[in-house]
Amino acid sequence: MLRNAWSTALRRILPSPAHRLLPRSLVLLRYTSRDGRTIEFPVQAATHGREVLVLAGSPDTKRWWRHFRGGERPIEVLVDGRWRTGVAQAWPGREQPLLIDRYLQKRPSATRWTSEESPVVVRINLAPVQLEHPDGTPVTEQTGTYGWKEHSAS
Repeated sequence: MLRNAWSTALRRILPSPAHRLLPRSLVLLRYTSRDGRTIEFPVQAATHGREVLVLAGSPDTKRWWRHFRGGERPIEVLVDGRWRTGVAQAWPGREQPLLIDRYLQKRPSATRWTSEESPVVVRINLAPVQLEHPDGTPVTEQTGTYGWKEHSAS
């Protein structure tokens, strides 16, 4: 019950300006399940540019990561107060030790989860952000200037 209360509170705070008071490693994940339901919940993540890594601690007791087995699936991630689109895929940690290493570089306190028998890492590749001039013409991320509108590229 306490977990649900925290999850609800974080789902309200993370999209708001108050997200700046929370650790940057807290993100929201949102995807559509195979039966059409929208699933949204907060997680601890390690970000590396457009790559977001999420460690499913105690994977035997969780179901969400199973949606991302067997190939890339669409996902949305709320990072730094804005939604980004991308694709996600679940990897058993034993098959992808490099992903575990990259996660631990950013979140060293997670070593207790990686010593489990079968850790699972969900790797999310975010779509690049496309910036626009006020007149609507696109520009690259490298030449963006304050005041240009940002949105995820499709």
